[in-house]
Amino acid sequence: MSIIRVAITLGLVTYIFSFTQLLYGKFKEWKVYNYNFPSATDKNFYISIECCDIDMDGDFDLFVGNWKGFIAFYENIGNPDKFLFKLVNNGLSKESSFYKVFVGNKAIPRLVDIDADNDFDLFVGNNNGNIAFYRNDGDMNHPLFKLIREGTEQINSYFNINVGFAAAPFFVDIDNDNDYDLFIGNAQGYIAFYRNDGTSTSPLFTRVKGGFSIQDSFENINTEGYSIPVFCDINNDGKYDLFVGNWDGTIYYYKNIGSEKLPKYK
Repeated sequence: MSIIRVAITLGLVTYIFSFTQLLYGKFKEWKVYNYNFPSATDKNFYISIECCDIDMDGDFDLFVGNWKGFIAFYENIGNPDKFLFKLVNNGLSKESSFYKVFVGNKAIPRLVDIDADNDFDLFVGNNNGNIAFYRNDGDMNHPLFKLIREGTEQINSYFNINVGFAAAPFFVDIDNDNDYDLFIGNAQGYIAFYRNDGTSTSPLFTRVKGGFSIQDSFENINTEGYSIPVFCDINNDGKYDLFVGNWDGTIYYYKNIGSEKLPKYK
């Protein structure tokens, strides 16, 4: 396991990355970026960011969940090489939140095409440990998000999810079976794993214990509070590695030493 220290503030945004130890791969010195974002809500308090090309113009737009349970939306009006963000919805209230999203408090947004219909759907974790599901009933160029409260057995599987407090979801095909599985960090610093036992178009999430871990299960991972998991293939070996952020700005790096279908983390 390696540790990355990160400082991120929103308003005048500063990204500062310093590696204390990275066990795999050769990285050059990380760059430091300073960028003036247009003013948004709660910039001095808890925020959670998500990047997604929501308008399909070839660059990443920015979504910022805040402590009040709303989401601010910044459209990238620049280009992939030089980003320029324009504040569209400031998240000061439900009316000014992205698509009027409101989840109570501590919004943690994730955008993913969960039903394989070629548009992004929206999931938002909240402080109560639940996840709200906003289905995209529009299309890739014109999203239209609708809060879904009930439906099929597959859809209802979202509503049975509760991880205690501060649900931080992340979707990834961890077992390489062509559908998204779900991982959720919580306030206690643990990560819950929900395997997708459905399909790519009709997911069905089942809580799994002892399936994947550093040792036996993801529940052995503890980052001492408010874990936020992110998976990516950082070393280009075809397997998902795991990064887990926590409350004090530390990011823990777990290398995948297993296989594509049976990951194991160290």
